[in-house]
Amino acid sequence: MKEFHHLQQLEKAYASGSPMVSDPVYDSLKVQLLHKARAHGLTSTIVQHLESDVGSPVSQSSTLAKAEHTPEFGGRLKSLAAAHSAAEVRAWWERNIEPHFVGKAADDLEVVLEPKVDGLTMRATYRDGECAQVWALCPSTGTLLKLRSDERDCNGSISD
Repeated sequence: MKEFHHLQQLEKAYASGSPMVSDPVYDSLKVQLLHKARAHGLTSTIVQHLESDVGSPVSQSSTLAKAEHTPEFGGRLKSLAAAHSAAEVRAWWERNIEPHFVGKAADDLEVVLEPKVDGLTMRATYRDGECAQVWALCPSTGTLLKLRSDERDCNGSISD
């Protein structure tokens, strides 16, 4: 499929640091191609690739160790998986959030939606209304950074 090979070329260019299109254009092309692939019953390999998370492999020459969503990072974060409509956000909410709040009043929940920032996952932990820890994880390189902790305010600098 010509469009699929074009998308793979865009992914390679992005991974090499020379993107050929903007992120919104790429995301739109990927969603359109996924809908087309499903509608035409294309192979599961193509659909799986289109549904997979974006991320560049760590280069063989990298000295960085691959980091996981470790307990100190706060465990696995819930991702909207590129939701593009209110219905997709609602379906995600019903699968991932509602099961954890059975029996609690909706007024007890606070939700914050933020625009996607490519290449970085952040987790902030608040205790008693104060920011206690901030971690950042770059999925493509596996770099895990502690930006702030209870013990020390890093003032935005990176610590080990």
